[in-house]
Amino acid sequence: MILISIFIIVIIISASVNNHAGAKENQQNTKPIPLYVLKNYFGKVAVFKYNSNVPQETLSVYTNSLPLFDQKQLSTGVFAYTNEELTSLIEDYDS
Repeated sequence: MILISIFIIVIIISASVNNHAGAKENQQNTKPIPLYVLKNYFGKVAVFKYNSNVPQETLSVYTNSLPLFDQKQLSTGVFAYTNEELTSLIEDYDS
């Protein structure tokens, strides 16, 4: 009887450890959702709220005046996860 009890306790502990590890793995795999996306909008850099097709702001920066690397990034979208990051990206593109 004691042997069966010990076996059951080991199984319960093992299951608990596996569940905890799985939960931790799920937390590590979740990505934060960006607040904003900067992308090309009719030849200019524009700021969009994430998942919006309407720009919040269109900068006076023409994308074709930027380096090719920046142009490629803006064609797919550059994410900003905070307001501070958005401000920094705008300053980078506008300078």
